[in-house]
Amino acid sequence: RFETRNFIGGEVEWNEYGTNNGGYPDSDIRGYIDSTIWGLLPEDLQAVISDVDREWKDKDGNCGTYITKLFLPAASEVFDEDNCYGDKGLYKQLDYYKDARNRIRVNEDRYTRAYWLASVVSGLSMDACRVNNDGYANYWHAYSLSRVPVCFIIFKN
Repeated sequence: RFETRNFIGGEVEWNEYGTNNGGYPDSDIRGYIDSTIWGLLPEDLQAVISDVDREWKDKDGNCGTYITKLFLPAASEVFDEDNCYGDKGLYKQLDYYKDARNRIRVNEDRYTRAYWLASVVSGLSMDACRVNNDGYANYWHAYSLSRVPVCFIIFKN
């Protein structure tokens, strides 16, 4: 698994209509990552990135899966179960993220910035999960602008 240490592309809305209906699979941010961000990657890298099954939850706790090449980390991969806003049990927190310093990302001017995750907030229809510029859990309105760190997986054939 590879993840950009900082950001690719600009700020983007999680969903321009301000809802989290359909979760990450139906979000505008997924379309942005699948088209704009994908187009910024070199062709030789695109050629080795594998399809991966990802799990997601909606605001009501219903689970599903989707297949993708590029993805955002889920809140439960970044935070412990007490701070993942509804993703409890979806994924286990990755060891790398147990240190809050590893959750901090900077923009091209070297300023720390908040960034989106691929998770929605349990029970709320207008909010998606983010990491604050200080590396701690947050959620924000889906129509707001934030950055994205992009993940992908390369499987050896």
